Amino acid sequence: MKRVVFVCIVSLIMLSVSCSKEGPGRFEGSWSFKTSGSMTVAVKDSVGMVTSVIPVSLVTESGQMHVVRKDRDGNMLVTMNAIGGDVTVYEAVASGKELSFGASGRRLSMNLGDMTLVHPYVVSTGVGERFDDVLVVRFSYTGEVRLGNTVYEIVGSDVECVATQNK
Repeated sequence: MKRVVFVCIVSLIMLSVSCSKEGPGRFEGSWSFKTSGSMTVAVKDSVGMVTSVIPVSLVTESGQMHVVRKDRDGNMLVTMNAIGGDVTVYEAVASGKELSFGASGRRLSMNLGDMTLVHPYVVSTGVGERFDDVLVVRFSYTGEVRLGNTVYEIVGSDVECVATQNK
């Protein structure tokens, strides 16, 4: 009898240590987020020639993120409601320890050169990973903004979102 109890206890300990939450359940819930970063834009003249490449900073965003499960296959819906800003909705897929954000259009705020604040419409995608009660998402943006005869095309982005799970 003692041997059976011992084997059961050892088995339970091994199961609790070896199992880690993966997939949709790992990401579900309400989160408080902050997004910041920078992008690189190619400045094009009226005939489409690149005249320079410049770094631009994004205006930091904070708000609430909700991640809900759509089905058993790992499909998720993510809503990001920025304080004083827009709401962005992503179709996402949870697989293993990653949450992949599908393409979604959104407005963002960025500073161009001489502190000119612009609000281009961009397409964003991302990949997130959870560490304890923190979700880190690395976003990638594509798009452009036109000011007069000048086009600013996004050619690179370094944008991170850090979210803490609300309890």
